[in-house]
Amino acid sequence: MKKTICLLLCAAFALFGAGCSDKGSNPVSISFPAYQEGQNESNAQIYGTAPFIAALSLPGGWETRLPEEQDREGAGPFYTKVDFYRDGRYMGFIGFNTFTPVEGEVPREDYYKTVYPELRLGSLCQWEPYQPVKSDETGEAAVCTVNYKDPQEIDKHPGALAEVPVVEVPGVLCYDKELKVYVGIQFAEDSLTDEQARQVAMSLELQAAP
Repeated sequence: MKKTICLLLCAAFALFGAGCSDKGSNPVSISFPAYQEGQNESNAQIYGTAPFIAALSLPGGWETRLPEEQDREGAGPFYTKVDFYRDGRYMGFIGFNTFTPVEGEVPREDYYKTVYPELRLGSLCQWEPYQPVKSDETGEAAVCTVNYKDPQEIDKHPGALAEVPVVEVPGVLCYDKELKVYVGIQFAEDSLTDEQARQVAMSLELQAAP
């Protein structure tokens, strides 16, 4: 009887997109661009990207939410962000951007440097180190450490950015050369373990919308 009840609960969760597995994962598919709010003359080309889907498995109990309409900003490096929550607590976001694939021979291990230059060289935020977890002929997924200046401390150190404390959180990046897009996931502090972040990266796939 208990086994039957468990199977029924799993089927119900799967039916409503909550997912159910031995590891408590939650498979989701997120369409990008996720919305058009925030579009302006400078980012219209990005918002006009051909629709694609980011398919991934989140930890059990997580859900996706669109930001409130007034909070849908049109600034990069990640556009049309979709938020993650668990039991009402903010757990992070996923967003996308576009890139122009580099022509010519670039070693596979160095190709990501041509995709994410603004993420690697930013003064307020850097996504380093970068550790690939899977790759194929068109793309790659990786786990990262997102290092960003604590926004609550920046105003306390005028003209001395180097003195602003740095916050470190897990992140995930994934690009696809055929779709000419990449997505980034920035998790909130203490939201998941490094192994869970790796599992999310392993599950992440970018697909053209049907």
